Amino acid sequence: DFKTLAAQSSNVFMIVSGHHCIDGGIGEWHNQFKNKAGLVVHELMSDYQCGGNGWLRYYTFKPAENTIKAITYKPLTNEYKEAVSSSFTWPYLMK
Repeated sequence: DFKTLAAQSSNVFMIVSGHHCIDGGIGEWHNQFKNKAGLVVHELMSDYQCGGNGWLRYYTFKPAENTIKAITYKPLTNEYKEAVSSSFTWPYLMK
């Protein structure tokens, strides 16, 4: 599976997936695990297809700040989702 494959490589730092319907509603989560090199891999799931009604997730990489930010946005209404599982930032050293 993808987690086993990612755990074997020190180059994988983020896994993004979707379309995992949970009770017919919006599903999103952010987990972390360490690969065999001891580095953190971020596992991100966002499913807005099953009841999401136009939401999308995008990521902003800021090398000068060494951060990655997840943003959940609905273009049709110019609305941002602010839940902890929808909008978050984590550190990542970008060289």
